[in-house]
Amino acid sequence: MLWLKKLVFWVASLAGLLLILSIGFYVFEINSETPNSPEFQYSRALALQNGDEGAQDYGEAVRLYQLAAEQGFAPAMNNLAIIYAQGLGVARDDARAFQLYQQAVDAGSLTALKNLANAYINGLGVEKDEEKGVDLLREAVEQNVDVAQVQLGYLYLHGQIVPQDTTEAIRLFQLAAVQNNRDAQAYLGLIYAEGSGVAQDHAEAAKLFRQAAIQGEAWAQTNLGILYARGEGVPQDMATAYMWYNLAAANGVVEAVEYRNTIGRDLSPEALSRAQERARVCLESGYKTCD
Repeated sequence: MLWLKKLVFWVASLAGLLLILSIGFYVFEINSETPNSPEFQYSRALALQNGDEGAQDYGEAVRLYQLAAEQGFAPAMNNLAIIYAQGLGVARDDARAFQLYQQAVDAGSLTALKNLANAYINGLGVEKDEEKGVDLLREAVEQNVDVAQVQLGYLYLHGQIVPQDTTEAIRLFQLAAVQNNRDAQAYLGLIYAEGSGVAQDHAEAAKLFRQAAIQGEAWAQTNLGILYARGEGVPQDMATAYMWYNLAAANGVVEAVEYRNTIGRDLSPEALSRAQERARVCLESGYKTCD
């Protein structure tokens, strides 16, 4: 089995692969007595956008984001930009998205700073300027924005736009990993599993893959299964390997289906049943009970 490497196109033409919502960066106390506050409008728009209360309603979400943005609320500007960049319920408009990202950055949004960097890197709504985009990424990194640390780390790891530098990639991934960024944990796990720029350490790889796996990172779940199947960094345990492959398969990893089925044919009916039950309990517990 080969290590499964996540396919991430940080430098791509599809804006949808490059954008992040403001979820997790802003926490508000909301009450029904402040319907005209930008915080309330933002939270309602986000719920409508995500379909938290039923069907998604992008039209109403756009209206509410716009109201909040008009009050200078940076998270609303950023999410409204994403809607225009992806054409969610509106005509796609990269120029409008770029304008909103810039306004959100000016209003203090670090999330929008990373998205603005991607707009420059990919020439979305603005003349392509990879150097400017990387400079903005570095600015976001200095502000400890974990997703920017991961993205710039990826660029250094693969020598895209910037010179290839595994040591710098590792440093950036570590900065994000301590913030519990699952992508950073998974990339570091792969680096330690392969011994790329560091001494090969399967035990450290297993620890990192698990940190990402219990956050639902499917390709880390697959690689953790590989370690259990091989007995590298962890005791060999085919039933546990099956469990992690099963979870990764449920999360859409095609390769994990083959790995799971291959192991499943060699497990006894009792062991197979227990492994399947463990996967079910793990998934239903939100990855809190996966032993």
